[in-house]
Amino acid sequence: MTMKFTQLITYWEPDEALEIIVLIDQLRDLLWATYGEDNIRMQQEGQHDHAASEAQLDLDFNDQIPF
Repeated sequence: MTMKFTQLITYWEPDEALEIIVLIDQLRDLLWATYGEDNIRMQQEGQHDHAASEAQLDLDFNDQIPF
């Protein structure tokens, strides 16, 4: 497998930067419209998985601080 590197321009003129912001907003809106419900469901299921994890350590934070 060959790795490809893409250079990202990090400086734009103000009008170019605005175009990029508009593009990102449109992409976000499109992704949300297409996958929003799936993402919400996935996050809700993931929260239940974390809450029920038995591997979570119970740490005692009642240590005396020597000040």
